[in-house]
Amino acid sequence: MKSILNLNFLLAFAITLIPFLYLALIWTSIPDQVALHFGSDMQPDRFGHKKELLVPLCILGSVSLITYLILQWLPSIDPKQQLKQSGALLTKLGISLVVFFSILNIYILYSSFNPTEGRLIFVLLGGLFAVLGNLFHSVKPNYFVGFRLPWTLEDEDNWRHTHQLASKIWVMGGLALAMISILIPLQMLVPFFLITIMVITLIPAVYSFIYFKKNKRSTNS
Repeated sequence: MKSILNLNFLLAFAITLIPFLYLALIWTSIPDQVALHFGSDMQPDRFGHKKELLVPLCILGSVSLITYLILQWLPSIDPKQQLKQSGALLTKLGISLVVFFSILNIYILYSSFNPTEGRLIFVLLGGLFAVLGNLFHSVKPNYFVGFRLPWTLEDEDNWRHTHQLASKIWVMGGLALAMISILIPLQMLVPFFLITIMVITLIPAVYSFIYFKKNKRSTNS
């Protein structure tokens, strides 16, 4: 088991290093002054020396690895002791986040010397939500991952039904976000993203509460 965990961490670490390798390969071909920050209109509003590109790479790389390690640590502190059954799922989730941050880092590097509209960020986010949704259906009740509502935590059936619904909605919502982000006008991307987040979050939460109320009435009767 420990060897498998070590191999998984080595895989996560290797994926984290890919953006650094990409930067090393393109280092001599990019200008000394590159875009380092983009405004809400997706246009560069701050420039600096290309050495500063190491800052976001290190920050996002560290965040992804720390998140991966936290996810592996959670089963040992889960009061419900249910996450031990979801070890493989947590590993998939951790690797998925590491891949997402690495792709984001590569996109940041590419955009620094070849400014784009920024659509790819929303496409990536849509893909991430679809991946998370695909993992929702098998997560066990716990206090750390999933829709951790009072009525889901106290009722395993509520948890299961809520996350089965959430799985479908997050997959469909994520794919819709990824595809529609390519087509709609740039100024509509952020509002569309926020609306998508609200919809895929609120529907399972409201369903969970309705399930709770319905089950409570059935129990009382």
